[in-house]
Amino acid sequence: MNYFSLVVISPLLLIGTLPIIGCAHKSSAKTPASLAIACDTLPQEVRSFVRSVVEGDSSLFASIVSYPLFRPYPLKDIKNPKEMLSYYHILVDDSLKHVVKNSGPADWNEYGWRGWALRGGEYVWIDASVYDIPYISISEKSMLDSLQRLEIATLSPKLRNNKWSPMHTFESLDGKSIYRIDKEIKRRGEERYRLAQYHRGSKLSGDPYRIYMGTKEVEGSAVADTYHFHAPDGTNIVFSPQSSDEMPPSIEFIQKGKSELINVKPIYWLDLFLTK
Repeated sequence: MNYFSLVVISPLLLIGTLPIIGCAHKSSAKTPASLAIACDTLPQEVRSFVRSVVEGDSSLFASIVSYPLFRPYPLKDIKNPKEMLSYYHILVDDSLKHVVKNSGPADWNEYGWRGWALRGGEYVWIDASVYDIPYISISEKSMLDSLQRLEIATLSPKLRNNKWSPMHTFESLDGKSIYRIDKEIKRRGEERYRLAQYHRGSKLSGDPYRIYMGTKEVEGSAVADTYHFHAPDGTNIVFSPQSSDEMPPSIEFIQKGKSELINVKPIYWLDLFLTK
């Protein structure tokens, strides 16, 4: 499953859930997790996930994940089972273990084409494999905070403000431009977004070539993010980071009724400094 097709599904948006009716046979298991593992009504993928967390089996866990597994930027996605083996104890912490151990069959539900989720989708989504883990561990939260601060500190003094946090970085497939999206949360909880465009090869700690301000909307049944930016010259920019297996994500520039699509690929801003 492609990185950008992975999205966090809000429990408030879920409809048509299919509750567990009951396990196919009685079990001598006594803990909620052991009941889930023994429940024939739950698919094997769910039962394997529960077992891998409860037993601390990183190899089993790594074998049932669909890669790359999305982690919130600027954390890096987990690309393969080898990386997951190293990352397992960062991701699967005591808080997640506690939730899984205390979740029985009734805490798992099927949501149509979205697959199975634990407690409304707050922790994990499973179809033929584990394809999304919205849960962010305590260690990951600490790593996120450090990386976000470090990344913002590399920007031009005009953009260097701790009220902003990094959301995405992309490079155009033609290698000419780099785009970054940052988010600011205002006093009343309102969000605004900033798209900064840089020429490839320019000084990234300097001022960007262009800056666009905008908003984000959540659209479609897949709850996909779509950004809308505007420029003083009347240019409108529409961008959805998600992509299909057939097409890469693209940024659409619309000016005077004419549209231009720029295909992009995800990159990590800090990696641009490390490669110099």
